[in-house]
Amino acid sequence: SNTIQLQRTYSVFVSQGDSIAQLRTLELGIEQGDRIEILSGLNTGDNIIVTGQQSLQDRGAIRVASGSSFQSPESQRVAGDDQPGNRQARQGGGRPR
Repeated sequence: SNTIQLQRTYSVFVSQGDSIAQLRTLELGIEQGDRIEILSGLNTGDNIIVTGQQSLQDRGAIRVASGSSFQSPESQRVAGDDQPGNRQARQGGGRPR
């Protein structure tokens, strides 16, 4: 066969409500510049924890800080998000925590 199967998986924490961190495994697809396709592991509306995740455990308690200097998801649109035939959501929605 002339095909090569590449399996790239990474983990992120997402918040469940404002009090629980959940560990998710992501399957990544095509990488183009600073954009990476997420094939599975995130759903629309998921909030990825981007600060303090080094000390988290799956199902661990979290405290969501108010205020944010991060961009809203609307300003972080990924090319192809609104194209028909997408296998799954390409980015988590909501404000990063």
